[in-house]
Amino acid sequence: MVYTKSLEIKILVSIFFFFLSGCAFPTPRSWQYSIDSYPTNRQPLLSKRVAVPPFRDSRPDKNENATSLEGLVLVPFGWVDFSTPEALTDKPFRIFPLWQFRPTEYFAKAAAEELDASNLFKEAFFSYRASEGDIVLRGDIKSTRYRGKIITYGLSMGAIVPWMLGLPQGTIHNELEVEFTLVDQLTGALLWNKSYTLSYHKSPFWIYNIPSDFDYDNLFKAIMRDVVKSLESTLSGRNGK
Repeated sequence: MVYTKSLEIKILVSIFFFFLSGCAFPTPRSWQYSIDSYPTNRQPLLSKRVAVPPFRDSRPDKNENATSLEGLVLVPFGWVDFSTPEALTDKPFRIFPLWQFRPTEYFAKAAAEELDASNLFKEAFFSYRASEGDIVLRGDIKSTRYRGKIITYGLSMGAIVPWMLGLPQGTIHNELEVEFTLVDQLTGALLWNKSYTLSYHKSPFWIYNIPSDFDYDNLFKAIMRDVVKSLESTLSGRNGK
């Protein structure tokens, strides 16, 4: 009888950690960005070279990980609240995955590629030296906040049962806040400035349909589409004066 009970516990623990290892939680996804298609015969609205240096990182240095609470009986859920999710170190047992994500560099390179393809300027390029351009586009990352929750209903390992019965398993939230400034290198004049805040929510999600918990590339893509439109409007207005 004792052996049977011990075997049941081992089986339950094995199933629980099988799900935690990746079957029942969001899978890792790295940064993926592709530029839009633009008319190739469009003449630049501003015949100057734009340098895009690595973005400034103004995010708070605060990462809270309380996922261990989900293993406690009577505790309804475990959670994470990361300001800099890519900076976390790996652990032997980790629910939420590490990402290959360097926002200060990746955002700047994506912005440079998008602007260069848009033909709004003579040229746009990523550079560690802003002085290489006639004008400079700077980005300031205010937030890449990540919040996630795993709901265990106070059952610890027994949470597998309500999950399989169709109860929600958790929540996911990405937030991206970035500010852009376009400055003339020679005169120091501010040519354009705009801030953006976008969010991605998957709340709740279920064990049978687990979404990605990384959407920062898509959020930044949506931002850059508006950046191009806003710059086009601003530059067209300047040329019309």
